[in-house]
Amino acid sequence: MSTPSAPPAPPVRLDQIAAAAHGTLIGPSDLAITGVAGLTEAAPGDLSFVADEAALKASGPIQASALLVPRRIEALPCAQIIVPHPALAMARVVEEFFAPKRPFFGVSRLAHRGAHVFIAEGVSVWPFVTLEDHVSIDLGTTLYPGVFV
Repeated sequence: MSTPSAPPAPPVRLDQIAAAAHGTLIGPSDLAITGVAGLTEAAPGDLSFVADEAALKASGPIQASALLVPRRIEALPCAQIIVPHPALAMARVVEEFFAPKRPFFGVSRLAHRGAHVFIAEGVSVWPFVTLEDHVSIDLGTTLYPGVFV
């Protein structure tokens, strides 16, 4: 019996990805990206990244539909988004469009909370988090078990 997998992410337009990555798009803005993968595993519909041209040369034929690159690379057969740090941009894109969103958790009663602690709305504080005295946690923050603030 296999475990059910998460539903696939909806396609994302390449111009949306370029905006989230703060990059310059070279290619069709309406190209649909359906997933992300490493350079050697990427298939049509995927976004990948190239940290440097040495990695590109070692990868073999490019199957990805688009790449995050540090500068324009003329010989690429796919769309490019130019960003200063492709790996960092890839992390941003994955978090924004392809990682499952975590549901709001609230503040666990198993978290230690010191005196005069301010916690904004929409904060998730998981069990076994330690918040010392006079700590302020801002909107949208998630603190996982074992975090000490």
